[in-house]
Amino acid sequence: MENNQNHKKPSSELRFDLVSKDWVVIATGRARKPETFKNNGRAKEEGSEKDCPFCHIENQAPPVYMYPNDKEKWEVMVFPNKYPAF
Repeated sequence: MENNQNHKKPSSELRFDLVSKDWVVIATGRARKPETFKNNGRAKEEGSEKDCPFCHIENQAPPVYMYPNDKEKWEVMVFPNKYPAF
């Protein structure tokens, strides 16, 4: 018999939903994020503009790959997911 203790279940998997005919992500490990372990007390609202991740974003953003229709300013900003499923 094979030792099942050495086989970890993947943290995310794709399953086909027979009702909706869609592929869905099953990621039970995503339920536990670092915020889960933080103190449940009310968050402090102190902070400054320098700590704001969305303030002056044009200076923080990764390089733009394409401006559609030769526009000089972006209309949509995409951020990487901090907790990706895969």
